[in-house]
Amino acid sequence: MAISKRDAITAITLATSANGTVVAGSNLSAEQFTAGGLIIECRAKITTASVVATFVVQGSVDGTNWIDLKSLENPTVVSTAAGTGTEVITNIGLMVPTNASVYPLIRCTATLSGAGTAAADKAGVNYRFVQPGGLAAVQ
Repeated sequence: MAISKRDAITAITLATSANGTVVAGSNLSAEQFTAGGLIIECRAKITTASVVATFVVQGSVDGTNWIDLKSLENPTVVSTAAGTGTEVITNIGLMVPTNASVYPLIRCTATLSGAGTAAADKAGVNYRFVQPGGLAAVQ
């Protein structure tokens, strides 16, 4: 079986942020991925007890006004496990609804919140996708 190429773009580099600060990922044009061919990889490394990372997938028609996207299977906001005093690593793949491609732009936001965040508390996001026509090689 042939494997078609899956592209990945780092939207938010794994980094810390001030408590409660929403960090917006880079915008991804819906023209870059096949409908149903986008997964948003959310990752967090959290040490501080009671700190969690939350991730929200959003769509926009103008790059200024953003709408939180959700499917019937997934909540709008996805949270990680809290830190325990030792590093807790969480990796979550968010399946973007097929009809999200009606928005010209897609992005994901990440927020660290809870107790005051420390330098060891980090969150990041990658977009992994199949380009239009990219699945033809496996059909």
